Amino acid sequence: MDMSKEGPSTEVTVSFHALHRARHTIQDFVLSYLPYHGLSLVDFLKWWDVLVWVEGTIYAMDEGNEELTADMLGSEPGNGGVVQVDPSHQGFATIRGVLEGLGLYSAHVADELKKGLEYWEGERRLCAAMAAQPCIPKGGSAMLSTGQLHAVSAKKSFDYRVLHHLLCGLCGIERNNVAPLFEFLALDEWLVDIGDDLVDYEDDVLRNSFNIYRGYVHIFGATAPLELARHIGELEGQHAQALALVTHAQRRAFLKRKDAAAEGPGALRWVMPTPILDEAAYRSQ
Repeated sequence: MDMSKEGPSTEVTVSFHALHRARHTIQDFVLSYLPYHGLSLVDFLKWWDVLVWVEGTIYAMDEGNEELTADMLGSEPGNGGVVQVDPSHQGFATIRGVLEGLGLYSAHVADELKKGLEYWEGERRLCAAMAAQPCIPKGGSAMLSTGQLHAVSAKKSFDYRVLHHLLCGLCGIERNNVAPLFEFLALDEWLVDIGDDLVDYEDDVLRNSFNIYRGYVHIFGATAPLELARHIGELEGQHAQALALVTHAQRRAFLKRKDAAAEGPGALRWVMPTPILDEAAYRSQ
């Protein structure tokens, strides 16, 4: 791809703020995912421009989506409170153009980017519903379903999967040859996202952001911790089964990274925050 020509590669899609926010994801991706394929930081430096730019552009779009959900608080938007965003958003259009020029826009990458759009659409829809009912009955509400929450939550880490598919394309790894690894990581990513949601719960209530625990509180009220713990237990069972199907080297790389993560305070523990049953009152405080 000739970068000197006009085209997608010359379009500006990311701010320094978005790149700064993407730094943690890039660091985690390099330390966690490259070892699965026997790669190192030296290998990352060969392709850092593609991986960092894609992740930064995704973060820039995520910031725009977060602004839309925050704007739902105290407003009465039309269309059921859901603000629609054109699927041909400049960011995704530019990502596609650049990756096509590099020969990296595979069907797998396209599918994960599509899931990203579905995640943001689902986030806006669920956050609009939760913002419309800030006072939650102690026994919960039937306005949402766990199926809706799970469908959105499972897509939250679409950016990791985009990066992973790009990594495979950059170093010539066939996706079908590592299918068990992708299936395992999808479950691992989901569990990590749930753990992050538990840590960020209060902040996400303030911002009106999607959070699976927040959704469980809206559905189940005071019993949300028990219900989410049941879901986590089911995922952990599937996670253990999927881990047994990856290669020995991949399993060793995962356990090594897990041990390193466990050194942080409170890591690898499920701590359920106290359910907030009156979100409006919580925000006013």
